[in-house]
Amino acid sequence: GASWPFAVNMMDELRTTDWTLHDEPPASALSGARIAYGRYKRPLAHVPLSRLASRYRMKEWAYASCTTPDWLFALAVVQIGFVSQLFAYLVDRRTGAMRQVDRLVPLGRGLRFAESSIEGVTRWRSKNVAVDFGFDGGHYVKLDLPLGDERLSGELHMLPDESLALLYPLVATSNWLARLC
Repeated sequence: GASWPFAVNMMDELRTTDWTLHDEPPASALSGARIAYGRYKRPLAHVPLSRLASRYRMKEWAYASCTTPDWLFALAVVQIGFVSQLFAYLVDRRTGAMRQVDRLVPLGRGLRFAESSIEGVTRWRSKNVAVDFGFDGGHYVKLDLPLGDERLSGELHMLPDESLALLYPLVATSNWLARLC
């Protein structure tokens, strides 16, 4: 099938990008008119999504999980343009019992993403659910949400550590689109 006009340029980007895991990211995801594709051990502080989104369809998400010998907890907020989603689950690792919540909000209302994972707060607000993902020297999650017939409220603070920031060109062809339909 025929490629989208920018698919050829993206294939060139894939071939010419240095995919070595770099210690430090660039100051911005954009360098002039060029996107700083690559892999980095630290988050990018400046990601101008409005400029990137004009060229690509953006998907954003924030995810956190915590595991103990007895429990597994996972939480995510996702923005895919026409809808936002929150899901969380808590699993008792001894019994396998699970409590969960899943919310979909049309047109992405109720979800606002921070400038980056280290600047600002990603915030979800909907009926009976409040979640904040932020950074204060280490990442944190503040939450108040229903899990089954109970509520989970509290804060999770993560120690600073390496992360993985990935800027990767999307490759799309008409064959790829056909598989989605």
